[in-house]
Amino acid sequence: MMLRIWLMMLMVILALAACIHPTDKPLGGFTVVIDPGHGGTAETDSFRVGLAGEREEWVNLRVSLKLRDLLEDAGADVVLTRTEDVHVELANRARMAMEHQADVFISVHHNATADTSVNFPIVYFHGNASQNRSSVLLGRKVGDALRESLFDGAGPVSVVSDHTIFPTRGAGVLRGTYGIPAIISEGSFFTNPAEEQRLKQNQYNQLEARALFEAVSAFLLSERPESRIIEPYVALVEPLPVLQEVERMQPEALLWREDVQASRNPDDIEVALQRLLRSVRSFPDSYLAREAHHMRSVLYEAMGNTEAAAESHMRMKEFFPDKPLITDPMVTITLPEHIRLSVLIQTPDGNVVFEHASDRQVPSASVIKVQILAALLQAAADGIIDLNETYTLQDADIVGGEGDLQHGGAGKALKLIDYARLMIQTSDNTATNVIIRAVGMPAVNTLAGDVGLTQTVLAREMMDFGAIAEGRQNYTSAADMNRFLLAALNQEILNPQMRTLFWDILATCDDDTMLRAGSPSSVTVAHKTGILDYIRGDSGVLFGQQVYIISAFAEEFNDVTEAEKAIANVISQLY
Repeated sequence: MMLRIWLMMLMVILALAACIHPTDKPLGGFTVVIDPGHGGTAETDSFRVGLAGEREEWVNLRVSLKLRDLLEDAGADVVLTRTEDVHVELANRARMAMEHQADVFISVHHNATADTSVNFPIVYFHGNASQNRSSVLLGRKVGDALRESLFDGAGPVSVVSDHTIFPTRGAGVLRGTYGIPAIISEGSFFTNPAEEQRLKQNQYNQLEARALFEAVSAFLLSERPESRIIEPYVALVEPLPVLQEVERMQPEALLWREDVQASRNPDDIEVALQRLLRSVRSFPDSYLAREAHHMRSVLYEAMGNTEAAAESHMRMKEFFPDKPLITDPMVTITLPEHIRLSVLIQTPDGNVVFEHASDRQVPSASVIKVQILAALLQAAADGIIDLNETYTLQDADIVGGEGDLQHGGAGKALKLIDYARLMIQTSDNTATNVIIRAVGMPAVNTLAGDVGLTQTVLAREMMDFGAIAEGRQNYTSAADMNRFLLAALNQEILNPQMRTLFWDILATCDDDTMLRAGSPSSVTVAHKTGILDYIRGDSGVLFGQQVYIISAFAEEFNDVTEAEKAIANVISQLY
């Protein structure tokens, strides 16, 4: 009898221990196929090797093995297409992913080009962005993670179609795995001498593997609708022949940047078109290639060649879903050492004026009301919502925090457009929740995803402390906020009428700290601020003689006024 009691107590203790120390396997049930690119070609391939002799396939394998260990520790089932320096046919690599019904396929590579100064991540998806939204989302997460880990959050990232480099059919491993979220990750350029030395180091390989692990994990655990959208591939643009592999080491490839820069203000349209074509043929996946195709479209339109203009525009839209950050600082701005700031300042063409830690994900506070407003206006444009529809406040609608509606109590009736104005003008939280319920959180998150935001999510209503306690928080980043505002400026979202209303409402924000405090009185500031005990942020567009898109967030401050002044000082230095 006593033995039975002791056994029962032991079982209870073990059960309690399991509850106190649960097995942390968040990726349990997921299968990831990792493809270390190339292999077994040292005797026959003189292209995939750096100036100091480090071969790409060696680096690919080291990073892949470390990535495998991280994924397996998190509970994932992992399959490698090779574990040694051996050659594996492309078809066999793809077949492994299909046979194992992989949830993600990632082919690990590193890059080469004639310009030894070049070094930035490139991530390829197969086909067209509008049809392969799942792989585009995965690619964005991988690109952002590589930029953050290997490049200290600075510099450009290219997330591009594999048809940029293999125009007729795309990359074999991505073509063969189509239907699975799949990407090729080119973490950096081994033809950059300094990068080659870093790639030799196990610690640096581990850093890259960790970045890939975090990106793949975030994708697998993502609840974004587009995370599982892969439609049948249909060719939408004609192939554009480009230089292949070793051809990209030719001297003309060195002119890729100069050709684009010289074509921005052309004296001769024909010459500009020729130089832009040379740039996209010699470096078709560069961070300037999207701009080059856009300029080709504009120049063709100016010549009256609408068919060629439409083709170039379609290629830009489908093959380059993101507008990369082009880090070409125009100003020097000093940041305070005792406050943690994330800042991004850009011009309407996407060029970076100043950037610091802009990919850092932060609690969005009320800044996310920018996306909520846009989702409401988009629903109105689509005929789903009538902005003039009246809604009467109920007791359940009333919440605290910012705004005056809470003081009037239930029974007040306003049009949806009036609630939207209060949401921005006085940051009224009661009005905001009315709009969220009218539009629906999925609509807000879908619009954010369509624009390419990777760190923005609306997961709760305003002042929902229960949701916060459960770990549901609203997030964004300076880079995401700028990307969204650029999409509005560049007419990628909303129709003309709703875009005008969007900017008009943002211009009514009555918070005169931060962006507005640092701007000259002649500048119109269309923005939205946000505040929590531990975050202060502002995001908007400064319409003046020069238009700037600016997002800034402050953390780890002693008081709110200190944080506000730090952001205002950034803007003052800009001017």
